[in-house]
Amino acid sequence: MSKKLIIIAASAGLVSFAGAFVLGFFTAPGPPEYSDETSQVNPGSTDIGMGEMPSPLADMTDPAGVSSNSQKQTMAEKQLRSLVFEIREKMQEYNDKLQNLTLREQRLQTTQDSLKQDIQELENLRIELATIVADIKSEREKL
Repeated sequence: MSKKLIIIAASAGLVSFAGAFVLGFFTAPGPPEYSDETSQVNPGSTDIGMGEMPSPLADMTDPAGVSSNSQKQTMAEKQLRSLVFEIREKMQEYNDKLQNLTLREQRLQTTQDSLKQDIQELENLRIELATIVADIKSEREKL
């Protein structure tokens, strides 16, 4: 009976995973659409999300292309600013984590030192107690 239950549970998990995958595939958003024809990326270009850099020939030959190039530059600048902002946030998070880890390490070191002192004190007390017990036994034997 347990094998059947395992098979049923595994098949239900597989079906739900496949259903989620299919649903995600069909509801995935398409590529972003631009209203301006000049801001579309050429299929042969290697765009990595930073925007297309203006070509020097377009600046010299097409006076109407200046506004589209400036738009591209402003888009690239905005993307760069957002990337710089994100990197600064990540750096701040890592610095905070590093500071927390350093503080935790100091606390652990303090605790370890305290435990060592306690162990040493207990060891001294054990030795003292052992000598007292030995003295009591020797006194009892004398009586």
